[in-house]
Amino acid sequence: MSKEIVYDKYRQRGDYHWRQMSRNPLHMSAYVRSRYRHCIDLFETHAGSLAGKRIIDFGCGDGAFAYWLTQYGAQVVGIDPTHEAIVLGRKRHLTQGSQAILLTASGYATPFADASFDGLISSDVIEHVQHPDRFLAEIHRLLKPGGWAVISTPIRLSEKPMDRLHVVEWFPNEFQALIRSVFANADFHRSHPVFWGELSRRSKLLRIATNLLSLFADPFAGTRKWGLFELQYAVCQKAA
Repeated sequence: MSKEIVYDKYRQRGDYHWRQMSRNPLHMSAYVRSRYRHCIDLFETHAGSLAGKRIIDFGCGDGAFAYWLTQYGAQVVGIDPTHEAIVLGRKRHLTQGSQAILLTASGYATPFADASFDGLISSDVIEHVQHPDRFLAEIHRLLKPGGWAVISTPIRLSEKPMDRLHVVEWFPNEFQALIRSVFANADFHRSHPVFWGELSRRSKLLRIATNLLSLFADPFAGTRKWGLFELQYAVCQKAA
């Protein structure tokens, strides 16, 4: 059995997602902020307001997105297998007065009963795991009947994954088949034109320029005028 890839970014960069979520153009990531916002928009479009719902951030990392979910009124639990990330996230949430619960746990076997959550969001996590089928099975188990999940992942653009920490990336038809093997009711969406992602990665100056632009209009939100996109989303409902 293949071993899981060790996610070492938190040891190297600390709680970097919190910096990416800031409004400081020198440190923020317009790309990541837009990805999180798109996950929230898709969830609320299909499942209604997050307010009052029990939501699990599945692969929460350092808890930055989990904190954002609390700002929408959700009762948030975050799980991640990387203990360093959970420790960093707990400190941040404590400082912010957040009531979210962050736990170190595998995405294959969480310590919760069946049907524990109204909803689930997993933002760019499934591409990191060796067994996405087991990962999805656990997501399905945790949702209440009629509950919704939003799962985002990069669209495959190259022969090998573009990120060294990705186990696999999928073409849209492959990702849709994987999701539908567990969730019969699923819609699929895409975002983040490749152009803006490439531009923001070319240099620090261009990244800052993209960040500045995003303070006025989100360049990653457009879905009509572009041909190639970086991210795909599954919005899945567990049968009632």
